[in-house]
Amino acid sequence: MTVTFSIPLCFLYRLLPILVATLLIYVFIMPHLMWGPRAPYYAANPRKCATYWWATMLFINNIYPHMNDQCMEWTWYLANDLQFFAFSPLFIYAFFRNPLVGFGLLSLLLSICMGATGFLVACVDYTLPLSYTIQNPAADLIYRAPFARVSPYLIGILVGFVLFKYKTNKTTFPRVSLLSQKNLTRRDTVLTETIVIHYFCSFGVAEGSAGS
Repeated sequence: MTVTFSIPLCFLYRLLPILVATLLIYVFIMPHLMWGPRAPYYAANPRKCATYWWATMLFINNIYPHMNDQCMEWTWYLANDLQFFAFSPLFIYAFFRNPLVGFGLLSLLLSICMGATGFLVACVDYTLPLSYTIQNPAADLIYRAPFARVSPYLIGILVGFVLFKYKTNKTTFPRVSLLSQKNLTRRDTVLTETIVIHYFCSFGVAEGSAGS
């Protein structure tokens, strides 16, 4: 007997049942368990699910609706995670067909996403720390936006590919200092430079905005 296994369906089935169960508890049980000065605020949140529950179930609640109207607003990252997973095979396939093409596609998307984030930071009334609160316009434009959150995922794809190649080639990591360039392979150098540039750009934007 042949057994087929679908990774995308496995990923979806792993998330969707627990998400549905959480939604039912959140809507029908949690309002009866809340008390205290913040109870009216949190008790009103489940009522938003009557209108926008479908956006959460379709894993698009990181795009629509606004944070102020979102059902179970903390689940925005589940949508990001599923969306990133959906397009990751494109980069994985490109890496295995031609590593240079894969690295080029990944670098291009990474540059576009980081550039878009930097552009919005410059145009929006951006204040640190970046908050998901509904009063902050950056919540919809930056905080939960896929392009602002995909950079670590892309770096993870790159690192995963490098680790896989090391394992496949049965190559051990050299126990040397990163400051010793002569002991680093070209792959080590590219990986190190990629990570350094990524963090420099990410935190440079934040610190620059805080200082201005």
